[in-house]
Amino acid sequence: MKKLFILLLCLSSSSVLFGQNYLDLFKLNYGNSGKMDETQSDNTSPNWIESATASLTLPIPLSEKVAFISGADAEWFDLDIVPAMPTFSVYSLTLKAGLSVKHTDRLSATYIVLPKIAADLQNRSSDDYQWGGAFVYSYQKTDRLKYKLGLYGSTEAFGFFLSPVIGFYYQSPNNKWEFNVSMPVAADANYQATDYLKLGADFKATIRSYNLTEGNLAGRHLHRIMQQFSIYGQFGLMSNQIQIQPRFGFQFHDFAMYADDDRVDLGLPIANIGDNRNRLNPDMAGSLYFEINLFYRLFL
Repeated sequence: MKKLFILLLCLSSSSVLFGQNYLDLFKLNYGNSGKMDETQSDNTSPNWIESATASLTLPIPLSEKVAFISGADAEWFDLDIVPAMPTFSVYSLTLKAGLSVKHTDRLSATYIVLPKIAADLQNRSSDDYQWGGAFVYSYQKTDRLKYKLGLYGSTEAFGFFLSPVIGFYYQSPNNKWEFNVSMPVAADANYQATDYLKLGADFKATIRSYNLTEGNLAGRHLHRIMQQFSIYGQFGLMSNQIQIQPRFGFQFHDFAMYADDDRVDLGLPIANIGDNRNRLNPDMAGSLYFEINLFYRLFL
């Protein structure tokens, strides 16, 4: 038990990647964005994005300073984004395998590989498979403050994508305020209003891609760009091990469609290098969205 506690403390330096003093072992999410207007179309046919995700993270202790990280992330999107075409779905499954290492009393790191399949899963193809990985170093400045620095990369359908991870985690002396920043991926600020109620606001950004193989969509892929700004309430059950989090906010969630051979030289969070692609579906405007999350949380 002592070894497991030490290792979980080491893992908490990144909460696999992002740094809080707890580990969410299992997560479920459901969300939808309502209807969005097409900003480059004379038609006003509705757009709809419905989604569900699940995430599992399992640390396995190898020694007092090293843990093996295993798990998987799954997601499903139901999309109505192409005029005069029916709704279709895309999926992804990402496996997680890596190490969390406590290098010194203050310095720890996570090294992880992220192979995945991301496609409509209608006709299997080698283009469905992608490879990714990340490393994040965490420096414990004080008992309540830690800094993070890392790098994430993946082979996407639109080309190779690369992103830094820069941020910090801080908890106030009265344990009421919590700040968790991992830019440009995520930022969260929340306040512990009661023992079982937390109120917060956050930002999330995601860039992904999905191979398309069915019917008129064959030979194309989706380039997903998501930015969400939300407020939320988080309710704790069973000594706060079960967390329920309804969220409401505004999002820019775009699924751009391109031919498979239309790629960028390098994908980056803000802008792409060598991006001369010809988009095959209309741009999508921002919209209000709602989602609900369920966590199983281990406190450290």
